[in-house]
Amino acid sequence: MLQSSGLRSWMQRHPVLSFVLLAYGFTWLFWTPVGFLAGSDRTTQLMLMLVGGWGPVLAAIVLSRTGESVVDSRPDRRLRLALFLGAAFLGLLLLVWRFTTGGKDALTEGPGAGQGSFSGLPLLSVLIATVVFAFVISRVRAPDPGVRSLMAKLVRWRVAPVYYAFALLILPIVALAGLLLAFLLGQSFPEPAVAGHSWGVWVPALLSSFLLTVLFTGGICEEVGWRGFLLPELQERFSPLTASLIIAPIWSFWHLPIYLNGIRPLASLAPFFAMLIILSIIFTWLYNRTGGSVLLVVLLHAAVNNHTVLVPRTWYAMAPAILLVGILVIMDRMYRRPDTAKHGSSQQKYTR
Repeated sequence: MLQSSGLRSWMQRHPVLSFVLLAYGFTWLFWTPVGFLAGSDRTTQLMLMLVGGWGPVLAAIVLSRTGESVVDSRPDRRLRLALFLGAAFLGLLLLVWRFTTGGKDALTEGPGAGQGSFSGLPLLSVLIATVVFAFVISRVRAPDPGVRSLMAKLVRWRVAPVYYAFALLILPIVALAGLLLAFLLGQSFPEPAVAGHSWGVWVPALLSSFLLTVLFTGGICEEVGWRGFLLPELQERFSPLTASLIIAPIWSFWHLPIYLNGIRPLASLAPFFAMLIILSIIFTWLYNRTGGSVLLVVLLHAAVNNHTVLVPRTWYAMAPAILLVGILVIMDRMYRRPDTAKHGSSQQKYTR
């Protein structure tokens, strides 16, 4: 008991380091052996990755616990059970839909790409990921006030419509600007993945992949941790810009096993890191502008992962992306501490 109390006390004194250790530990435990377990079957690899991806949100939930409890009435318990069962059904339905149709992989790599057999390890990983997803969603009504406060950000949807448009469209717009720049410079660029596919084919494929990102592969499982927990912790001591630059390498190297086990080429790690520096600043801006809505950054994350189906991404997009970041940083004075900034929503002190 004393050891447990001492560990909790240490974690409370070092929340950022504790978060990194927990998030990395859980994720790397599952991601590191993926290449050995799955062999060359990319689909099986991706399905096994579903489990490890929950590291950031689980770390955030553990560290948000206060040890206290709000009034936990029978209706609250029934609501949590309903949330759990509803999320489990929705998640399982989505996973079956996504991995039987192939999602966006079917558009870029052929009709059989991304399809799963739902047997053995893939089936087990899908079931575990579904249970973890359902548990996380049920924490929206957690009896612990700290966890409930954390998860309240996930359902903070009452924000101005312009921020929904920003979350869903800013990356396609940046990618389009990159294509325009390439065209003006006389450079060639690839066709979008939807080229040659009818609406009836690519719309369901894109929708299933978008929803998969929101619920399982980068949305809720990551953003409740990176932006819901880690960003507010850092912004208590640093400016939004500095906090973003601290999160970027943590966020990047959390993905390291994906590169070491061969799912992504190791040579692409450095460009990926550069991209996440830019994205980290954009995510911070959106989170702060929406008063701490994790839901909006989840949608932005899904747009990041899926917009290339509609608009190919080229290195020429880096120029408009850097320009966008510069505008956001200057407009909201992201280089200043939130409690001293004097513009827009930056006037508030961002707290957890």
